[in-house]
Amino acid sequence: MKAKLLIGMAVVLVSSLALVGCTGMESGLGVPQKEHDEVVAARDALQREYYWLQYRTERAAAYAKFMDFYMGERPETEEEMQAWDAEAQSKLQVLNDTELSALYQQLDQAYTDLRAQGHTEDEITAELMNEYIALFNLVMGKIVKLLG
Repeated sequence: MKAKLLIGMAVVLVSSLALVGCTGMESGLGVPQKEHDEVVAARDALQREYYWLQYRTERAAAYAKFMDFYMGERPETEEEMQAWDAEAQSKLQVLNDTELSALYQQLDQAYTDLRAQGHTEDEITAELMNEYIALFNLVMGKIVKLLG
């Protein structure tokens, strides 16, 4: 009997505290609505900024991955070259950058023409150095703009 009485009293006490807590919030003991709204607005602004920075960082990383791939070793066989070009096109497609795609196509055509004329990789690299530098500068400029 004593245990039932103690349990009953505990239930009444907990219920009373809960009701006091609820009415306390309604009677102005909680955070003012204006302050709450300001904090929520600040949180939302920071969240938007975070997502914007995340997007820019991921985009800059995609440009860097393209350059890393593009400046790597060129394949030697025609079959390897086709696979390499397909991968380069895929990376360009992810970037969806018409300026970079146009420069890539121009460089790719010049490279293909020089290769068809029998030039070595070293000769092709020397012949297209200014175009490679232009591609590099374009990509680096975009990365700096994104991360700047």
